[in-house]
Amino acid sequence: MSGLIMIQTEEQLTEWLQKTCETPLFLYKHSTHCGPSRNAHVTIHRFIDHFPERSSKFLFAVIRVIEEKSISNQVTQLLGIPHQSPQVLLIRDNKVLWHASHQRIHVNSLCAAADQFFPG
Repeated sequence: MSGLIMIQTEEQLTEWLQKTCETPLFLYKHSTHCGPSRNAHVTIHRFIDHFPERSSKFLFAVIRVIEEKSISNQVTQLLGIPHQSPQVLLIRDNKVLWHASHQRIHVNSLCAAADQFFPG
């Protein structure tokens, strides 16, 4: 997959969460006004582009936490993980298997999560 799909509506969120029953999802919560979020954004693209054998097993989506605040809040409510930004959630069957925020979002942590939960 070449990039992140932007989730901007409740309907899109519902659709993407339903997709996790078939394919795991890395959901990225991004703040457009935050330096660490810019770094995390680059990191996610690096993971997608440099590790296609791993990243091809996953869907990738982003929620902008300022512009789509209600959607971001709904993620927190539905999945039970306190909000942070930047934040990455690995979701399968509508459940969070792994999550990381701030400096814990790096290529090695994304690779490790991918390998831990979906080896091979």
